[in-house]
Amino acid sequence: MVELLIVISLILLLMAIFAVGMQNVKKKMRVSRTVSLVERVGIALESYHSAHGAYPSDGIESPVVTRDGTRLKSGAALTHALTRPMLKTRTNAAGERIVMGKSEPLLDLPQGELTKPLEGDKEAVEMVDAWGNELHYDNLSGDTGRFDEQGDGSVHLSDLDEHEEDPRTTELVIRDGAQSTGKFDFWSHGLGGHSEESVLEATISNWGTVATGEDEDD
Repeated sequence: MVELLIVISLILLLMAIFAVGMQNVKKKMRVSRTVSLVERVGIALESYHSAHGAYPSDGIESPVVTRDGTRLKSGAALTHALTRPMLKTRTNAAGERIVMGKSEPLLDLPQGELTKPLEGDKEAVEMVDAWGNELHYDNLSGDTGRFDEQGDGSVHLSDLDEHEEDPRTTELVIRDGAQSTGKFDFWSHGLGGHSEESVLEATISNWGTVATGEDEDD
């Protein structure tokens, strides 16, 4: 009887260790997937810049609107720009821009990296990280490329009531404000998501990835 209890205890202990290990593996996989997404978006943005001479609007200073009239901001505006076919154009001798056709979208996002479309507007979607949380985009280039603080949920299609503060205005960064001056800032809040209790140090961004994923539950 005693031997059986010892065996059962050992099995339970091993199961607990295995469960903790699997949880840590899952967290690290989500961090890795989100880092990869941030890198892919960065490449797509540079391709967009090469084609258009500018980065896509973030929809905050200059409105980005779907054909059905939905206003898009931040990550939603970026998703709209990168996941639609691009127009191929050329400029003729008179300086007129002529549309030659369309090319494939710069970014192909699987269903798991997009929110569900808003009801009645299939273009109103927003890219999400590996935790299913919307990402942020701030265009810092050109005449309208100023720093726009994004510390509330109004920039997202879901208009979140609870939202983490903009990491660029916290002790997480050396210099408050724009981090990639003249280009763009793009970030995920990481494992803590948009909760006010999220861990700032988990932010995953194009200006530097700080993501340990060790202190939070799923």
